[in-house]
Amino acid sequence: MAQRGAADGYFDEAGYDAVVVGSGYGGSVAACRVAMAGIKVCLIEKGKRWEAKDFPTSNYQMWSKGRLESDTLGFSFGPKDALFQLYEQGSSVAGVVCGLGGGSLANMGQMVSTPVRTKKDPRWPKDWQKDWEAHETLALTMLNPQDRPVEFASAKALKAGCRVITQCQVQHIVKDVDEDWVGGDVTRGQKPRTWRVFLDNLEYVCADFVVLSAGVLGTTQILFQSERRGLQISDRLGMGFSTNGNNFAYLAGSSLPLNGQGLSKEQFSNIPFQNRPGPSVSSSFISSLGFTIESGVIPKAYPQLLLKGVFTYGWPSQYWFLHAMIDKIKQMMGVKSTEGMLLSLMGYDEGNGTITLDKATGKIRFSAPDDPLLPRKMKAIQRITKRLGGIFFMSRYQSTSFHLLGGCNVASDFSHGVCNPNGQVFKTQGNPQAVHKGLYVCDASLIPCPIGTNPSLSILTAAEHVSSHLVNDILKYKSINQPTDVPNGEAQLPLNQQDLQDLSKLHVGINGNPIMEKRSNEVLIKETLSGHLGGMPCAAHLIMKMDSKAYNKAGTTMGDPHPNLRGKCRFSNSIYTIYALPITLGITLCSSSYKLTKRPYPPHILHSITTGDGFVIGCKQWIPNGEKKRYPVLLLNGYSTESFWCPTEARDLIRTLLDEGYEPWLLQVRQHPLNPSNDFTIEDIGKFDIPAAFAKIRELHGPSTKVHVIAHCVGGVSVHISLLGGHIYASDIISLSCTNSSMFFKVTPYSLIKMSLPLLLISMAILGPTKILPLYENIKAIPRHQLLKFIFRLIPRYERCSFDECEVFAGIFGNTFWHQNITPTMHHFLHRQSLPQFPLGGLPHLTKICVKGHIVNAKGKDIYLIHPERMTLPTLYISGGRSILVTPETSLLVNQYMKLLQPGFRHRRVVVEGFGHSDLLIGEESYKKVFPHMISHLKLSEHERNGENM
Repeated sequence: MAQRGAADGYFDEAGYDAVVVGSGYGGSVAACRVAMAGIKVCLIEKGKRWEAKDFPTSNYQMWSKGRLESDTLGFSFGPKDALFQLYEQGSSVAGVVCGLGGGSLANMGQMVSTPVRTKKDPRWPKDWQKDWEAHETLALTMLNPQDRPVEFASAKALKAGCRVITQCQVQHIVKDVDEDWVGGDVTRGQKPRTWRVFLDNLEYVCADFVVLSAGVLGTTQILFQSERRGLQISDRLGMGFSTNGNNFAYLAGSSLPLNGQGLSKEQFSNIPFQNRPGPSVSSSFISSLGFTIESGVIPKAYPQLLLKGVFTYGWPSQYWFLHAMIDKIKQMMGVKSTEGMLLSLMGYDEGNGTITLDKATGKIRFSAPDDPLLPRKMKAIQRITKRLGGIFFMSRYQSTSFHLLGGCNVASDFSHGVCNPNGQVFKTQGNPQAVHKGLYVCDASLIPCPIGTNPSLSILTAAEHVSSHLVNDILKYKSINQPTDVPNGEAQLPLNQQDLQDLSKLHVGINGNPIMEKRSNEVLIKETLSGHLGGMPCAAHLIMKMDSKAYNKAGTTMGDPHPNLRGKCRFSNSIYTIYALPITLGITLCSSSYKLTKRPYPPHILHSITTGDGFVIGCKQWIPNGEKKRYPVLLLNGYSTESFWCPTEARDLIRTLLDEGYEPWLLQVRQHPLNPSNDFTIEDIGKFDIPAAFAKIRELHGPSTKVHVIAHCVGGVSVHISLLGGHIYASDIISLSCTNSSMFFKVTPYSLIKMSLPLLLISMAILGPTKILPLYENIKAIPRHQLLKFIFRLIPRYERCSFDECEVFAGIFGNTFWHQNITPTMHHFLHRQSLPQFPLGGLPHLTKICVKGHIVNAKGKDIYLIHPERMTLPTLYISGGRSILVTPETSLLVNQYMKLLQPGFRHRRVVVEGFGHSDLLIGEESYKKVFPHMISHLKLSEHERNGENM
């Protein structure tokens, strides 16, 4: 990270792929996502970086780190890069926080989901509704909100390689080159960057993409200034401004123990870090009338006279100013003053405020929206004051807000707003939906209506939505203008520039003589062939350049044109097109291929284990080479399929654990396809199979051996049944990691609807007494099995597949992975080598769990969640961010459950973007994006336990 100084050199002369202006909730997300995609990005922040030691701890420091610009008083004071900045104009006060991190530097510890009422507002874009919950989950995962923050995620963009420049204010932006520029060769050395981001009238930085995230006032001002320099902007710029119905009050003089006052610097030093309070919201009341009142702890350093008379008036009106002075004197003398409490009010204003630019001064001016709920808010505060006693001080202004929204509102076209739902800025000529390529807005100014509650999470979610499209657009632009090799594993391999150049030279006649180029008789055929290879979707790009006449070097023809090249060329509509032409062609063919080979695995020991109810199960044990870790790792598969042992893949979880020195134990429970039970429940696995595996491990390693547990899907459900049912003890487990499973099991709406239908009952009736269905296509099936497979093939699902086994399995469960995330070899192994038959006996119990949304016994009764005292262990819950079977709500609920009921242990939740269900473990990139979270959890849990034993 660098600061802007007098000398040049802190910007790259070659420019950047993207420049992000502002580092608040919008800009930090955009910069992080772009940097994580390997894109060259620079983040520019007006304020400075504030360390913990820089925050004010006294009244004097608070004044020195604040700035006020007052139109009424006609003056400004305070540094321009002050932490807290207030803008007073007419009947409104707008507050912003200036520094690296933006509004998050002063957030009062609140992450509230967007209310349903807001999302039903006609101004709310429909495109946001489609994936709002998924992006909200991503936002929470990135931010990682904690009750007691001891881990921080603010440095993700820096770690990902983002260049950060602080104390540097952007003035305006100018388009440096036309979007359709075609001059010269499209290489980075010759094509200029699209945009210039000006820091003053002379100095600028170049970029192909610019993301404005400078906050409502900052972003709007930059666009206004850019419009004055020729940039086409919708005349809706500055319209639809909302203060989120924000105002505040201060209750003082109460004799009740309100605990609304923060601690002094001296008091802080005597309290452990994890036990230090506020400033934060301590309680919240949501009125049915459409507004929210929150009580908050006010920092000790805050000048309370601002709340007691300077910017407020008191109620009841008698002696309120005298009370403020007496209380201040008591505080200075060390005498205990009366109790006070800050009250923040939010609600649904009309969202019809405006922001304009004063062209004479270049400063922003704003007018607050109408707030019809303001009288009702005041009456509510008066009732609270009567109930608690004391005096309440209400803001003198119609609006006093730190929750500014709108100004660059999202809309369907430029006549209704400034940006489209993806954050792209509209043009004002031609197509009403046309946008400036490479210019985005990604902050609260996009929000088209009031949120009604704390908007931080809503802003983050909108930023995630914009960032997902931004990253795709940048990568697409780079693939066209900066050709690079296609990453390994891509199914679609486009031709690069060299291929096209080589192809243009491959003109050969029938007799082998060279053919002259650029003849009018030439026919250029380009074809993209789509299909499946080993059950996996792939694409082949075919280019043929043909000439109906052959020429020699002298330019004379060498015979009659071939009859097959006369007339019309007809192409079939099938997946593959066959060209039967008796001439030599220059063909470049790109496709993906694979060779199915089992890479050698370290030897394992197969243990045969008899469970408490007499069923025989298996368990594979691998012993690592070299130094061995102290604790074994028990792996629990999902329903019937392999998730950890993937012999066709170079980096499955078992190999990863062995490389780290761990001893994996892979349990093959009674639902395993190699030895399935005909009649069982998920409860049987938790009650008998898992305890038997623990007993076997203790038999070999000693009675005091403790185990790590990693479980997937039904394996995770089963181990929670074991723990909460008292069949195994948390004291025997070092750590628990689960992917897309927990004591909660929330499936997608489509899966829930399917489970609510009588399909399972019909399937059981067709199967008869034997509830095991053969899957391999080459196994001869009896008529009832054929009928059932036929039914399963007809059931809708997200993705279709050319493998019959995959089609049947997906008909039973639904798709369990996104095909693009796994390799063809893994797909082949999964369906042609590891799953010969499928036991349906456990599905009735699993269906009850899915319908309930959490674990129940085989009769559907809630007997497990009432025992949180049995979950005394550190946990890690991982979900896929692209839901396909189980939703991220599964990990969200259990993480909240554990934090609330077992706060003494470390609990972490991770949502991995782009993954669905089982591809979290069998995906081609699982070793990079999923396994490191598990290994880190294992090691950290061991360190914690060793620390306790020392």
